[in-house]
Amino acid sequence: MADENNQSSEKTIENNNCFIITPIGAQDGRERRFADGITNEVIEPVLKEFEMTPIVAHRISETGSINDQVIQHIYKDKLAICNLTGLNPNVMYELGVRYTMRKHTILICEQGTRLPFDIITERTIFYTNDIAGSAELKQQLKDMISRIDYSSEPDNPIFKVLDFEKAMGNVKDEGAADALIEKLKDVLENHSTQNVIKTSTYAAVIEKLDNIPFSATDWNGLVHFTLTNSNQQVYFTKSAASNSQKVWVVYFHSKVPVAVGFNYIVNAVNQIFSGRANVMLVDTTNQE
Repeated sequence: MADENNQSSEKTIENNNCFIITPIGAQDGRERRFADGITNEVIEPVLKEFEMTPIVAHRISETGSINDQVIQHIYKDKLAICNLTGLNPNVMYELGVRYTMRKHTILICEQGTRLPFDIITERTIFYTNDIAGSAELKQQLKDMISRIDYSSEPDNPIFKVLDFEKAMGNVKDEGAADALIEKLKDVLENHSTQNVIKTSTYAAVIEKLDNIPFSATDWNGLVHFTLTNSNQQVYFTKSAASNSQKVWVVYFHSKVPVAVGFNYIVNAVNQIFSGRANVMLVDTTNQE
């Protein structure tokens, strides 16, 4: 009985580490230099203010399998910050593993990166890789970390779709991993909108992060950039704003796959607000 209690207590122990999921690249390569610059000059100073210990895969000095150690940190660390710049395959893999653990994760990405459909609606801090951009990224990271409620379980692309309790319904028969994998297959095969081509109504929810209300100029810019970049394949029908004018819902038609159409809107939002706004896709069509 005592052993069971000890094991239960060990499971609840959480370290104060932040695992930094980042592209590595060659030792003296451009990718390593840029990634290390963001890690050293932006992320680590911010974590120090929160008394958190940064962990980066290629700097782990312990002996043993580096892959095993990475997985351990992905699984155990209190927070992860994932740099999606370049859409590095290892980074995407580690992010996917982190998401299955349902642990708090912050996404950052250099301006101009086109995020894949799977994570395009996730809150991401877009930064410019220069001195001013570094200062802006520092402040945005501080704001986001300070708002994290570690007592709650965060949403992510897996758990937004899955009802975890239902997914684990046959856990005794097939095991947790198998149950989750089967559910993921079902979602990908039967619920993906990536290949749907139709003129449908969707809504994009845009949230300002700098406490400055939306303006008529913002609306005109969004319409212009979206129409121009999409070659008039995506167009808006109406919009609505919250009382504070800091949350904006824009309804749109897309003549191209919704993932492509929504990406035009995301790019327009990034052009106008330079990382000072988040955007999320909502399907408002009637389900048959």
